[in-house]
Amino acid sequence: MRRLITTSMLAALVILGGRHLSRAQDTDSPPPPVPAPTPLPPGAGDDAPQAPPPAPKATDDDAARSDPEALALLAAAAERQGGEALAATGALRSFRIEFAAIKVWRWTQNEAGTWNSANEVFDSMAIDWMRNPGKDSSLRTFWEINGKKIWRAVHPPRGVFWLSDGKEITILTEGTHDADREEVLLQRRLSETLLDVAVLHKLRNDGSVWTMVDDAAYEGLALHRTPAPGTTGLTFTIWLDTATKDPHHVRVEPVANGAPTMHYELRYQDDLPASIFYVKGADLRFPREVGVLEEYPGIAPHKVMNFFVRNVTFNAVETSAFKPRSTLGH
Repeated sequence: MRRLITTSMLAALVILGGRHLSRAQDTDSPPPPVPAPTPLPPGAGDDAPQAPPPAPKATDDDAARSDPEALALLAAAAERQGGEALAATGALRSFRIEFAAIKVWRWTQNEAGTWNSANEVFDSMAIDWMRNPGKDSSLRTFWEINGKKIWRAVHPPRGVFWLSDGKEITILTEGTHDADREEVLLQRRLSETLLDVAVLHKLRNDGSVWTMVDDAAYEGLALHRTPAPGTTGLTFTIWLDTATKDPHHVRVEPVANGAPTMHYELRYQDDLPASIFYVKGADLRFPREVGVLEEYPGIAPHKVMNFFVRNVTFNAVETSAFKPRSTLGH
């Protein structure tokens, strides 16, 4: 029996979750197998500082290409969301997100070629990210399921990828641990790009082109974003609530050849006490609940994850979190 681990496990890392969900079994229309993601180049091992590429700047030409109505709606959505201070150059230095009870659908194919889905619940998860001036960013992920704990990380200032079970360290070397390395790199890429959706103020000044589109896939006002020419980033359509201007659905175009189109369902809860859900280090409204769906050519979007954010903390991660060691805290 073959198993397909959905790419949504990697794509949803910045808006994940926190309440216990029961196990269940279900079947659905089978998705096609997901090809291995295209790996990103690992960070250099040299500690010597390197000049970072210049940040793209919005220009009069960019504004001319964007719809004035789209820019006005984006501004309204960004103002409601908050986080303007994080949009300043260099202001977003690190973040940590903690989750619990993430529900993940996995797809398996039997000998007859039929695909079935079953879900399982991860006990907890956490992500630590840090910017490294002149180098690629550092990322560490933590997963716990059925009492088993796994940490994976990349730390470009030392040129190292590593994995730990809390007792032993494994250095993830190229050629022998490529799958683990590719997973960490894809998690880092998607963590950074999806963060743009959570901090819309960043996208108002980065040269992105915004247009109003007539797209009835979801209710509300649809805005299409194209990254600034010559830059990497997500191409997506975001739907805003007509009354509140909250983003409630996002459809992200494939990040690599053969990858699925990703759909995100966002729900906000402003009345939750800090003991259940909080955002620290920024004045920012962050999605509380997120559903994730995958779409392939000829296959309708099908739900593959659902989760609840427990807490988000900006600019408090220490460099020591990314250095390999056998004894680790959550």
